[in-house]
Amino acid sequence: MKTRRILNSLFAISLICRTVFAQDSLKSKALFNYGLQANYGFVFAHSNDVENTANSFPRGITTTFNWQRTDKQILDQYNCFPRQSLLLAFYDFDNSILGQGVNVAYALEPHFMMSSRLSFYPKVSIGAAILSNPSDPIKNPTNKSYSLPVSAYLALGVGLRWQFNSTWGINLSAEYQHVSNGGLREPNLGINWPTVGLGFEYSPKGLTLQKFARTKESSKTHRVLRFDLGMLGIVKGGNIKEVRKYEPIVGINFMASKQVSRLHAWTAAIEIYQDQFLIERLFSESIQSGGMRSGLLAGHEFLMGRFIFSQQIGIYLLGQYNNDLVYHRWGLQYSFLPRWGVGVNLKAHKQVADFTDVRVVYSLRKR
Repeated sequence: MKTRRILNSLFAISLICRTVFAQDSLKSKALFNYGLQANYGFVFAHSNDVENTANSFPRGITTTFNWQRTDKQILDQYNCFPRQSLLLAFYDFDNSILGQGVNVAYALEPHFMMSSRLSFYPKVSIGAAILSNPSDPIKNPTNKSYSLPVSAYLALGVGLRWQFNSTWGINLSAEYQHVSNGGLREPNLGINWPTVGLGFEYSPKGLTLQKFARTKESSKTHRVLRFDLGMLGIVKGGNIKEVRKYEPIVGINFMASKQVSRLHAWTAAIEIYQDQFLIERLFSESIQSGGMRSGLLAGHEFLMGRFIFSQQIGIYLLGQYNNDLVYHRWGLQYSFLPRWGVGVNLKAHKQVADFTDVRVVYSLRKR
């Protein structure tokens, strides 16, 4: 069975300002502040199997511990003020089937100044959710959303921050939040709940974002054409005729990337891979298949030092079967050597995830 994951990104737009703070005596230290926020939302019943969670309105409270650089050098490099946070949140899902949850996560926020006091930020949070009422054949048989007391937590959102002074600020945010166990145990349709939040921040040593004039970048250093060859693979698990099976997916990817600025690049790629899990699923339906799949992709990259966050739209050349012709991919890659990188990449059809692969990438041109 395909695992539904409403948050396809892992990791999405707010990763554009993820930065590795290289040794440089001219760079300022990250400043620290606290945040407290109240949240309210609704459960999105994304499948008929979880209709018993509709008309539920979760309420929560979130506390954050934030680190952020505010110097002009970081603004010139990334066109934003990156913020890293640790968050702890409690939610009552307003539904006896779902119970309550505690989220512990790491969050990234790039802040873009709109005025001398107002900043806009996208946000991504990745962590774990501790849940009170997992599915149980005797105690809670109607819970199709989660079956383990600890699941993965993902959230994607946007917000506005208004700073009254260097000590106090207020923020308004909207997020799409999701928990699931990644198919480790069924049922696992997940909980999806959009929320709005209102909160305040306190900076004991002062934290003020300024609207600097950026240094103009050179047009010569950012017109790089890069070619990447990647090996991808994963073991995919799922239920086939009520039997739990795990089968490998392995393949290759070839991509061209044209850098157009400090942060941005456009990409074109072709991929081909063998999907053994698909073979088993189709065989259970009396359909013979070699399991070979291939596609053409085009997309965009955010370049963040050693990190690359990618988004791509693909069309099937081979192996579409009963899926839509178009699919999408979201990836995060880390370059540990000038020509070598490792990463993870999520493939999905609309709101339904197909699989997440792990890949090793070799660049024909040094980064």
